[in-house]
Amino acid sequence: MFRLLLVLFLFTNLLTSQVIPPGYKLEFEMDIDETIYRKYVYVTNDLKFLVVKTGYKPESFSVFSLDNYKLINKVKIDKYISNLHYKNGMFVALSKRNKHTYTFNAFKTSEYGALRKIKKSDKLLEGFDLGYYGETKLEFGYPPIIKEDRLIVWDIGSFQSRDTPIKVYKQLKKEVVNNTPIINPVEIETDVQGQYYALIVGINDYKDDDIMDLDNPIIDANNFSKVLIENYTYNKENVKIILNATKDEFLQELDNFSNLLSKNDNFTIFYAGHGYWDEKFNEGYWFLSDSYKNKRRTWVSNGQVQEYLRGISSKSTLLIADACFSGSIFKTRTSEINKISSIKKLYEIPSRKAMTSGNFSTVADKSVFMKYLIKRLQENSNKYLTSEQLFSSIKTTVINNSINNQIPQYGIINGVGDEGGDFIFIKK
Repeated sequence: MFRLLLVLFLFTNLLTSQVIPPGYKLEFEMDIDETIYRKYVYVTNDLKFLVVKTGYKPESFSVFSLDNYKLINKVKIDKYISNLHYKNGMFVALSKRNKHTYTFNAFKTSEYGALRKIKKSDKLLEGFDLGYYGETKLEFGYPPIIKEDRLIVWDIGSFQSRDTPIKVYKQLKKEVVNNTPIINPVEIETDVQGQYYALIVGINDYKDDDIMDLDNPIIDANNFSKVLIENYTYNKENVKIILNATKDEFLQELDNFSNLLSKNDNFTIFYAGHGYWDEKFNEGYWFLSDSYKNKRRTWVSNGQVQEYLRGISSKSTLLIADACFSGSIFKTRTSEINKISSIKKLYEIPSRKAMTSGNFSTVADKSVFMKYLIKRLQENSNKYLTSEQLFSSIKTTVINNSINNQIPQYGIINGVGDEGGDFIFIKK
């Protein structure tokens, strides 16, 4: 298993120099210098093909074999392609709003290797799930992509950058001496390993009849807890779930974590329930189960949460809030915060980040934000996933599928010790 390793040896060096990460060999390097538009890289789930999308009207799809790294097909499509699907060597490209459908085989020499514009009823599409989040949809990756024994890196670059090389490294096999495996040097630990902790809060039921009960926060809280424990490095005993908690119970748990966490640990706080923005006090609030609509003293303010976060000495803290007006907790709200490309460096620098389901607006009980957040965490195949990458992968989707103009937010939590790192989810 990879631990918080190497990871890319300072990402820039892998791309711009001849430095090879320990435990790997460079197998393939290319730079498709034909467009000023950003390159998008896809790796099929069966680890057979690497696809590079370049350009814009027309868009080019270059298909490389991951067996011999040869370019085996290249097609151009005059439309903007929003979705690319794959199954058993066949690709299906869908234009914006699925108005046009195209198909091509991975191999140009095959019968259907050339680009074909087809109808969705075509028998070639049998077995494809062409929904926006269908099972056959390919998601373009953020570097690094780690698939089994392959490490694929590239510079995301800008829309005006032509120089974005792509490199594929393959992990060296472990040597065995006297039936004892040699520890692979790629498994480099960070200087000091900490643990991952989470406090997860879901509020459905409110004592005050003037506050409407909700149906989904507890479901979302349980689903979020499950994905952390099953898919990431959160031990079950380190994840605390409190459902329909009172204000006192919630603050007591924050007290407990402030005494428990060390400077090497990582902490996630999740809240799903009602929120409120008080214009007079210029402050956002969370409603716990014993909050009363007309009694401010029974609410939990963003300021109180920030005060506790200031006193919790974790390496990195990530707050996720699915509540109305939750965006008021930020110092800045942007998905363009981190300029550091090394995962190891992002992990080592303290961070205090938050992502919320909305800004200063109301959000629906049945959360589009949570639906896609959990989906992305479940489907992620990379060993390391930063909170910024996670947010970027769901923001547009949440906006497009929200019925009330919901705009999720991501940023630095104000005044609690962020130094420029990021929260890193580590796959088991």
